[in-house]
Amino acid sequence: MIQLNRNRNQEEAGSMGSENKTVVITGGTSGLGLAMAKRFKHAGYTVVIVSRNERENLPCDRFYSCDLTDPNARKDIVKRIAEDNFNIHVWINNAGIGVYALCEELSDKNLRKIMELNYFAPVDLSMQVLDILKKNNGSLVQICSVASQMPLCCMSTYSSSKSALLMFNESLRMETDVHLISVLPGRIDTGFSSRAVKVREVPDTPGNRSTSPDKLAEKVFNAVKKRKSMVVYPFWYRYVIFFSRLCPGITRSVSRKIWNLGK
Repeated sequence: MIQLNRNRNQEEAGSMGSENKTVVITGGTSGLGLAMAKRFKHAGYTVVIVSRNERENLPCDRFYSCDLTDPNARKDIVKRIAEDNFNIHVWINNAGIGVYALCEELSDKNLRKIMELNYFAPVDLSMQVLDILKKNNGSLVQICSVASQMPLCCMSTYSSSKSALLMFNESLRMETDVHLISVLPGRIDTGFSSRAVKVREVPDTPGNRSTSPDKLAEKVFNAVKKRKSMVVYPFWYRYVIFFSRLCPGITRSVSRKIWNLGK
């Protein structure tokens, strides 16, 4: 069930915005989603957040509570936003969930939950909003992951879901004139691990530092502004992806060692 909540500080939806432009961000209550909401709000956009639970003092003009794993709720959310006269120019599919487990350790219930939120939800929402974005010469942004481009121990389901989303976006790019952006974050300080489905505890990896979600939010904002097609952040992860493909044996050994899986 979708519940509508008005931001008390806003008297009229869409009254403030960059040329009356609206950005919709799923999962915008924390981490990268919250950072992007702040960045677009600072630029003068009308900001709409779609998420399961509302938080106080969100940087948005309107909040919609929606369980994005529910196909029936997803079916109505774009219609509800349009009916409230928000002129959607940017849609960001950011909501997602991580998982740390061996393939054999993950239950079928969790597998389907992860694929529903990480893949089926953004695909479904993208199809609903595509015509609106086409009419407004807007942008569709998919938050994928560096993990979509390289195999990692205990992250097979997450990597698979993000890889599927990336390939969907890149294939859709060939079929539509809508501006599409694929965002591949590396290790970002978003609280990702704390919210993930964890059958196994995440091992310490000394030397790996998380970077600020604010910096990635700035990259995403600039990608929308400059009509870029892909963002990999931090940039050096491009070399990590290349190395994993060039030396799969070494990548496998290192990943197994990190997760204490033997040789």
